[in-house]
Amino acid sequence: MTEEVQQQTIFSFNFDDKSKEHIKSIGQWAVYNAILSFIALGISIFQFMMASSEVYNSPAFTMGIKANNGLTLFFQVVFSVLLNVYLYNTSVKLKKGIDAMDSRTLTKGFGLLRTYYKIYGILLIIVLIICSLGLVYLYSMRGAGF
Repeated sequence: MTEEVQQQTIFSFNFDDKSKEHIKSIGQWAVYNAILSFIALGISIFQFMMASSEVYNSPAFTMGIKANNGLTLFFQVVFSVLLNVYLYNTSVKLKKGIDAMDSRTLTKGFGLLRTYYKIYGILLIIVLIICSLGLVYLYSMRGAGF
């Protein structure tokens, strides 16, 4: 019984107005980030569609984008939608938790934010490794006389 009371007092946080403002700001910027990422994704899809059409298949218009990058676009869309929906849900939990002063919802929101950054970091490391391997391949081809 005393352990339960002690845990409640240890994890009971009282947020002052400045702390609440900062947490709301985090949630607000998470929403902005998610919305702008969806807009950028829409632009990427539009650019892919224009590059793959016959009318706009000139090198000047596509700026080096090839129409056969459909698989890349598919993975970009899948990962982007999943991450941005996750980020949006995170911001909703943070806002609800701070507005209602509900520690469970706020903790859930911070947990979602932590998971979002873990996933994003892992994906970034994977992309950097792939790009590095691509550069090594290109330099090896250059040395082979190509």
